[in-house]
Parts: sequence; structure tokens; C-alpha cells
Amino acid sequence: MTSSDASAPLTAALQELISRLCILIPPLLSAQRASWEQGVAAHALLECHQFWERTSPSAPPPFDFSRFLYAFAHESAVRQGPDGRLGVLLNGDGTTDTGAADPASMGEALYWVLAGRERTHYRTDDVLSGAVNKQFSYILVDCPRASNGLLSHRIDRKEIWSDTVYMLPTFIVAAALSRLSGTSQHSMMAGDILRYGLRQIVLAAEVLQAPSGQWSHIYDLEGREFKREAWWGVGNGWVCCGIVRTLWMLVRTSEGGPELPNILAGDAELANLVGKCYSILLTTVRACLTHMRPDGLFHDVMNDPATFVETNLSQMLAFAIYRLALLSKQPSPLIEYIPVVPRMDLEEWLPKAETMRTAAVEKTDQWGLVRDVCGSPKFDKPGTATEGQAWAVMMEVARTEWNEA
Repeated sequence: MTSSDASAPLTAALQELISRLCILIPPLLSAQRASWEQGVAAHALLECHQFWERTSPSAPPPFDFSRFLYAFAHESAVRQGPDGRLGVLLNGDGTTDTGAADPASMGEALYWVLAGRERTHYRTDDVLSGAVNKQFSYILVDCPRASNGLLSHRIDRKEIWSDTVYMLPTFIVAAALSRLSGTSQHSMMAGDILRYGLRQIVLAAEVLQAPSGQWSHIYDLEGREFKREAWWGVGNGWVCCGIVRTLWMLVRTSEGGPELPNILAGDAELANLVGKCYSILLTTVRACLTHMRPDGLFHDVMNDPATFVETNLSQMLAFAIYRLALLSKQPSPLIEYIPVVPRMDLEEWLPKAETMRTAAVEKTDQWGLVRDVCGSPKFDKPGTATEGQAWAVMMEVARTEWNEA
């Protein structure tokens, strides 16, 4: 940041962001967290750090996000299970955490720490690189899967969940980009890893996505039947945000050099997968918005008004829309594969994103807790949750970056 930048007046959007982060992040950091909650909390901190790094706003960040990220990465490695899953050792040998996909959500933060070790001067020796390599090996080799290669969400039975679309592809794509940059030395080539990650999204959509665009929650890959066919709102949010964050990594990487665009230009199958994932995302967003209430919130099961009204899907969809809208202001080198959202869609979506965001802000109490999200620990009633805090943070960051662009 230059001295002139530092002396520039704060914009109203930046002031609002800093104020919101100061109230939202302490409860986020204070929460007890399972493996996927550690992952999504780390993603919120990473989104904050990258916003300040990318945009160099006229005020310093309210927290040293890089320190938090290193601590999160360190703790997930300390609690890594013997099978390679990150952050699963709570009380016992890790088998109490039955998630096969959830622990992978921390991998992106480990890759970030490893890539920035010279810049941050953190001690990132073989412990963190070994930890993320073990997590990657678990996904490739040991994670339960269907005969077509679709990875299971659980270790104790073969099931695909809508949540899986968030937990796994972001990690696998981060692994591909780490391989591309030379940070990691995975034996697979970057393009092949990327293909593997994007294919998980497409295969999951074939099983869980309805013709109308909404996603069911859980499908039994062995019994070939739904365990929960309901259109769970937060599950649809996981899908939208997982695909957005996956594609966003590709966009940002392509802005840093020609390597990724060159890979896609020379690999028609891979380029087609990127386009398919983008199309799945837009279809899902459109479908979810048909269920939005006038107050900007959603029912827990989107098409069932007998279920409780909850806050988090609104935050997740708003995040996705702000990220998609930013592409209209900053078209990427991958525009051939990830084009600008149609103008008619954005004209409809952005006011809805603002309505959803306003509803979520009104649900934030004096302690910074976002109330009436699908609540911990069983997520069967309104309450508070790490993921509710994390998506409030990511929504605010995405909104500010879109406003400031």
C-alpha cells in the first residue's frame, strides 16, 4: 500500500465491511469446530486476506488474517488422523468423525500457507506439506467411491451429499493449482488433478440435481436410492458456493499467467468440464431464487413451508451472486469458459442479493452471532453455527469487492 493509498478516505463500503468483520469474526474464532467447520472458517479468513491483498484498500485489515490461517493449518495437521484426514482427532482415533469429504475442506488453507511461506516467514516445513499430501493421497486412494469414481461423503457408507460439492472440489482444484505453481510435487499433472476435481461436480449433479435445478441432500450410492430427497436449503447453498469458489480459483490463477489458459486451450475435455460446472451453477442459483421469501430468507427445506425459516442460505446465495456479478465488471482470461452472467439475470439477482444480505444483517445480534441459521450441533432447528458466521464474513467480503470494483 502506498502512502497516498493509506491517506485516502475510507469509502462507505469499506467502513461497513470493517465494522461487520469486527463483530462477526470473534464468534467465528471462538466456536468449537468439527473438521468441515474448521475448513469453512479458514475459507472465510482466506477470503478476507485475499481481499486486502488483491485490492490494497485505503485501510489496513482489522485482523492479521495470515496469522490466523497459519494457526488453523497447524491445528488441522496436529489433529490429522492416521488415515490422512485433516482435523478429525477429537476424542479418540478419528473414527468418531465419519466424514470422508469434510476434512478435505482444510486443504486449501494448507496449500495457501505453503505457497506463501517466504512472504509470511512462517515455519512451514515438512509437517504441513506432509499433512496436505496425506490428505490428497486419502482422497485419491482410500476415500470410498462409486464404480464411476464419484467420491463418498462418508467413511462408513457410500453416500453422496450436496455438501460434498463444497468440501471436495475446492480442495482438489487447490491441489491442481498448487501442482501448477510448483508448490506441491504431486505425481499427477495439474490438468489431470483439475479434471478429477471438476468431474466430481458433474457426477454429483447427475445423481442429486433435479431437472428443475434444485439439489436433493443425500443419495445412497450402493442402494441406489435417496436417503434424503428433500431440497435442503443449506445443501443447495453448499453446492452454489462450492462451484463459485472452485471457478473463482481458476479465474484468479488465470489472471496471474498464461499457464492455466494454455492448459484449457489444449484440452477440450477439461475446458468442457469447466463450462459444465458453470452451467450447473447458474441453473442452481436460478432454481434456489424461486423459493426466496419476500423477507429475503428461505425455509430449511426450500419448497416446504412447514419447515423452519433459516438465515444461512441467504448469505450463501448472496456470496455467490456478488462473486458472479464481479465477473461482469472484471471479465477474466477464462471468459470463453466462464462467461459473464447474462444481464437479465444480474438485474434480477443483485436486488435479491441485497435483500438477502439485509435479512442476514438483521439476524446478527449484539455479540456478532448470526441467529436462526441451521444450527449446530444437529442442524435440525434454527440456532447458531460456525458456518453461519463464516458465510456472513464471505458474503460481506464479496459484496464489498463487487461494490469497490
